[in-house]
Amino acid sequence: MITMRNALLSSTMIVSAAAMAMPAYAQSTTTQPEEEVTRVQEVVVTGSRIRRDPATAPTPLIQISKDELLETGQSSVIEYLATIPALMNSQVPSDTTAGVLNAGGLSLPNLRSLGAGRTLTLVNGRRHVGSAAGSLSVDSDVIPRLLLKNVEIVTGGASSIYGADAVSGVLNYTLREDFEGIEIDARAAQINQDGQMQYRIAGLVGRNFFDERLNLYGYGEYEKGDRLDGADIDWLARGWGFTGNDADPTSAPADGVWDAALYRDLRSLQLVHWGQVTLAGNYQPSPLNNPLISPSAQCTTSITQSMCYGVDPSRTWVFDGTTARLANFGDWVQKTGTNRVTNVGGDGLNPNTTFNVDAIYPASERVLFQAGANLKLTDSVNLHLEAKYADETTDLATGFVFADVYIGNVGSATNSAQILSARTSSPSAFLTRLGNAFLPANLRDAIV
Repeated sequence: MITMRNALLSSTMIVSAAAMAMPAYAQSTTTQPEEEVTRVQEVVVTGSRIRRDPATAPTPLIQISKDELLETGQSSVIEYLATIPALMNSQVPSDTTAGVLNAGGLSLPNLRSLGAGRTLTLVNGRRHVGSAAGSLSVDSDVIPRLLLKNVEIVTGGASSIYGADAVSGVLNYTLREDFEGIEIDARAAQINQDGQMQYRIAGLVGRNFFDERLNLYGYGEYEKGDRLDGADIDWLARGWGFTGNDADPTSAPADGVWDAALYRDLRSLQLVHWGQVTLAGNYQPSPLNNPLISPSAQCTTSITQSMCYGVDPSRTWVFDGTTARLANFGDWVQKTGTNRVTNVGGDGLNPNTTFNVDAIYPASERVLFQAGANLKLTDSVNLHLEAKYADETTDLATGFVFADVYIGNVGSATNSAQILSARTSSPSAFLTRLGNAFLPANLRDAIV
């Protein structure tokens, strides 16, 4: 920076010296009337090659070039944008696997964590149609990445200029308007050692006409990615995890025993396919000064108290075909808490791949086509025409739906499936009687 500044000042001094020397040389050769001498009163600079630091701009600004995006090797534009602190909570593909309605496949910038709906997206300074239902937020995947020139991010609030949808800032995708030639980009990546892959191929063609006053272009992109589940990742499938090993009373917070222990092949009896049944009242009240056994209710006033149903090898049953049997606890390693559901081996399912069953990365297939024209009528009048088609199909796994069913001869005898929770579209607690035809006889006898 210092070298450039010195060079610029030196150049200015040379030009000034030459300008001062020229009249003296003219006076020594010919005599020019004083009234014909023109003096320059003002110089207006209409363009400059001097690069400006975005940090000194009147508004906080981040600039990202196309080359920077390509050199990162990220699978999408949003994946790179999410590495910027101001955009770290943007919605990337791995965030759309929780079964949220209308969220699958959307990549939405979120400036300063105020919500994607408060981040305005522009393309060449113009607003773009929204991608999410009922929102103006724009999916970054519908922006042709080969046409990108740079991305300008205004991290300060710009609602005074653009309105309420720019409270957190603005993203402006600047596209090339004079591209000529053919450009092809292809990518293949293995995202997991089990063979899950991602593919993308994109092509851009453009041509200039009429002394580069008219530009026509066409763009096409196809992308496909396999779904990645937790069970596909080795360390998750092996059931590694921590479980409670020791609890210390407040009078002796440190006793030299680790409070948590790491195990492999952990399984949980809390949520099991087809469910499990635990007889009430298996834990009796214990002294308050014993932290390894939490006091439990006697289950004499209400059958819906959760502390009445801690799992136990002698009182927890699982379904096996048309009958039921006592659960196999394997090595019952969890030593703290009232409901000790974690064991190594035995019955139960891997908590890493059952409770977190949502796909880590969704399967998707996407196509994008865009064609347009840019016409420069005059130095100050430009016409733009753009047509775009985008379609994406996303497939993902979501978590199971579980509910509590209390078994006992209470309540109405004429309603074998009473709803105990609020009567909503998705109740989570029910009541059934011992006469339920689907209840195995040996389990009924154990309850009675």
